[in-house]
Amino acid sequence: MRIAKKCGPKGLHHSSIHPTQTGAFPMFIDDVPAIQAHALASAKGLSDVIEFVLCTIRQPLQRMQAQRADIAAKGAASAFLFGPKRAGWIFAQEHADYLYRVTLDILNRDDSDDRKADLIQHFMQVPGLGMVKAAFVVQCIGGGTACIDSHNLTRLGLTEAAVRVSSKLKPATIRAKVLAYVGMCESTGGSAYWWDTWCDYVADRRGSPLKTAEAVSKYHVAAVVSFA
Repeated sequence: MRIAKKCGPKGLHHSSIHPTQTGAFPMFIDDVPAIQAHALASAKGLSDVIEFVLCTIRQPLQRMQAQRADIAAKGAASAFLFGPKRAGWIFAQEHADYLYRVTLDILNRDDSDDRKADLIQHFMQVPGLGMVKAAFVVQCIGGGTACIDSHNLTRLGLTEAAVRVSSKLKPATIRAKVLAYVGMCESTGGSAYWWDTWCDYVADRRGSPLKTAEAVSKYHVAAVVSFA
């Protein structure tokens, strides 16, 4: 099986795949590098990933390309940027260079739980991105962690309260919760495991137009890079 070559910032791939599991997650290995490359090539590429992740909040995956097309045409006026998504989208557009520069700085450090937590908290600055969706951005750019959403929480026997982080908490408490989340992602399978099993889940859902897990995974890539 082809293994994505390590390139760009240090630890880009080894932070996402457990050493004993390389080759075990073909969809992550085959598809996520394309999203990584797009995100890390430019500030616009990273903004595309953030926009995609914002669109996924409380929305079916298969609608992402249509929603992103509408945003491309209408900008902040798009009806799909509802609730805090609009503020998050505007923030990501206005601060694209800053978000990109700091992302590269963090990724250039040696991999660690602290690096993963720093990436999550970096993207938590974007309005609308709580800890879980910020971790989804990190997963997409090869920084490790995963999107432990409501479905995955159920699989782990947890509730959404377990991953909810209030901005009213003290900084030290927020940091502790983010580090605990990083530890949970890693100890329960890691970034690649959660990617592939999520694609399996979406494909198995009744009525899903994406009939195979491979199609689900590749749809993520298309929804990110097709508006470059």
